[in-house]
Amino acid sequence: MTEENKRSGAQVVRDIMRYEAGAEVRKFAGPDGKEHTFLILPEGKTTASLKELEDEYRTRPERRKGMAKFSDLESFCLHVNRFKGENSVIFSSDDMARPSLTCVLDYHAAGGNEFEGTHFGEHRSLYQFPLSDEWKAWAQADESGYMDHASFAEFLEDRIDDVLEPLGPEQDDESASTKALRRRIALLGGNMGTPQKIMELSRGLKINQNASTTSAKNLSSGEVQVAFKTENVDDNGAPITVPTMFLIAVPVFQNGPLYQMPIKLRYRLRGPSIIWALIRSDPRKIFENAFKEAVKTAGDTTGLPSLIGTPE
Repeated sequence: MTEENKRSGAQVVRDIMRYEAGAEVRKFAGPDGKEHTFLILPEGKTTASLKELEDEYRTRPERRKGMAKFSDLESFCLHVNRFKGENSVIFSSDDMARPSLTCVLDYHAAGGNEFEGTHFGEHRSLYQFPLSDEWKAWAQADESGYMDHASFAEFLEDRIDDVLEPLGPEQDDESASTKALRRRIALLGGNMGTPQKIMELSRGLKINQNASTTSAKNLSSGEVQVAFKTENVDDNGAPITVPTMFLIAVPVFQNGPLYQMPIKLRYRLRGPSIIWALIRSDPRKIFENAFKEAVKTAGDTTGLPSLIGTPE
């Protein structure tokens, strides 16, 4: 078919649409400098875009868009470095329940001009920090409040690997974080327990969970002594010394570095038994330290600015 025949065939189609259906095909130059086609339809002379039809014949996308999701920080940074531009920005959300990093790869250029340098912001990288199993376990124990003998003892036994020895004598070359931890422990006061003491407490409570219980507190040291009595043996249960706190080291994020945190031990009498609580000391501050280090790692690796918040 010759070009003349093709043009005449297209003209026939336009004539049929114009005179039989009352529709017109028109083109206009858009703000992007490209020519766009649209239809004027008969009912009220409304317009309909032919973009979907045009997109069917594209050999490549009009622009990059979509959100890639990653399960580790390294992969997030690799993706950002692969597609980042001069205007890319990382947004960080420090929500303790759902911390995340979002990089808007096609973000707007800086400046006050309303139109120049604006972009769609539809090409993104997302990393949702997975909280570690250890962090979630201690958080759940804290948030659940007081526990009975059996639940408390089983939890301590399951998490004994997280418990550290108390800090040794102060050293001149200690890090700022260790010095801050010492100040925190001194502020809380009381007696710091060892892993052996915590295991002893766990086993003693587990063995004697059905026994009646008495307790006495040493006001000078803050220690609590718990004694158990059974129906078969009078005053034969050896007292167990209960520290007022102990130290744990757990990662905030999965596969992340360990952070030391004091755990406060609290108890109440409930009838013949004692109920127990494990209270984390300032978990928000520890979370923020871990989060800031991760954000700094992302910034150093990608060379992009990081803003606390969510993108528009």
